Amino acid sequence: MSSEWPDTQLSNIQKTLQNSWQIPYISLYARIFCDAFQLFDFHQEELEDALLSDNPDEIHPFLQELLISLLTGLTRLHVNSSNMFIMLSNVLKRSGLNIVSPDPLSTMAISDDTISTTEWIEMGIFEKVTVLRALCDARLDRPDIEQLTEV
Repeated sequence: MSSEWPDTQLSNIQKTLQNSWQIPYISLYARIFCDAFQLFDFHQEELEDALLSDNPDEIHPFLQELLISLLTGLTRLHVNSSNMFIMLSNVLKRSGLNIVSPDPLSTMAISDDTISTTEWIEMGIFEKVTVLRALCDARLDRPDIEQLTEV
């Protein structure tokens, strides 16, 4: 895992991620709904590593695949790497989600027309985790949830 952060700062961020309830929530969500929502199964360590090694030049491939998978269940349109940030913005607006960062004094500005690659990359790790978790929650609120999850 390569990073621009000093080792002590990286260690603190990694410990905070490991103690966060949202990382196992996202991982367990993907495992439980893997078949019903056409998601891919992964371990929470893979998500942590992707978040920690995401770089400012481009989105980490794991995070890109996860975003596309989560967004696919929230829109009728085809989601791909070239439109995923527009889709993300549209889904968050339509879902009426209030995305609040872990810092109670700051709220993420997601009300813009689009979220560009640069803006996603500029989000802090915990803001990205919050967005991913909110997408999981939004999928559970869809009207087809009972039909897709029947045993």
